[in-house]
Amino acid sequence: MRRLLLLGVALVGVLLGAELFDSRGLPRLRMLDTQIARVRGENAHVLAENDRLRREIQALTGDSATIERVARDDLGFVRSDEVLFKVP
Repeated sequence: MRRLLLLGVALVGVLLGAELFDSRGLPRLRMLDTQIARVRGENAHVLAENDRLRREIQALTGDSATIERVARDDLGFVRSDEVLFKVP
């Protein structure tokens, strides 16, 4: 009876060890944990970018100074009484 119990415990130990160290066991778990950490970092970056864009949208819809800056810097607009000199 005791030998049968020890044999059962040994068999369970061998099967558990094989399952843990199988390619679908602990190595896969570690790989998935690494992927989760990477995706969480990417999500944080995207959320920060969304916040930045949301602030920029708010500034562009209500702040005339921001609208003028964007028109001048990004689009190259000048006022009718101004002369623009571009130096290479």
